[in-house]
Amino acid sequence: MGFSLKPTVTRTWAPCGQTPVLVSKYRWDSVSTIGAIATTGQFLQHTHPASINGAHVLSFLSHLLRHISGSITVLLDNARIHKTKALGAFVAAEPRLSVVYFPPYAPELNPIEPVWAYVKQHVLANFCPSDLQTLRPDCPWRGGKCERLSFQGASCMELGCDPVAQESIS
Repeated sequence: MGFSLKPTVTRTWAPCGQTPVLVSKYRWDSVSTIGAIATTGQFLQHTHPASINGAHVLSFLSHLLRHISGSITVLLDNARIHKTKALGAFVAAEPRLSVVYFPPYAPELNPIEPVWAYVKQHVLANFCPSDLQTLRPDCPWRGGKCERLSFQGASCMELGCDPVAQESIS
């Protein structure tokens, strides 16, 4: 998920006759975040100063393996960075890790999408950071502002994906 210096403009309140004004540099500078929700409700994430690539995904999966015990099933969308040969080799070599892909064009099945929507529409709504250090998209996680979200894990069948169809990573 990308977070840019451009504000997410949302509806707000203001005294009658005083139109709210957002002052922004309106630049495209951004940072990207990759995250996961464990069935226990634990939220893990990495933030990078550039777009997420296949190497970042591998690093994040290693992070998950270090911080979550037992078997891990990772649900991924069909983004190109989630289907690299290096990722396929990593998953094949890691017995605790399995990958299940969502059907194409089905973000409504992805349990992390409401987290990104909440952060953009509520936590960072009408926020005009002056630079990337001010933006710091990891701050919402530290402030506990996402605790109100229900991070209860759903089974693969509840999510509408077929656990048997664990598409191979090419």
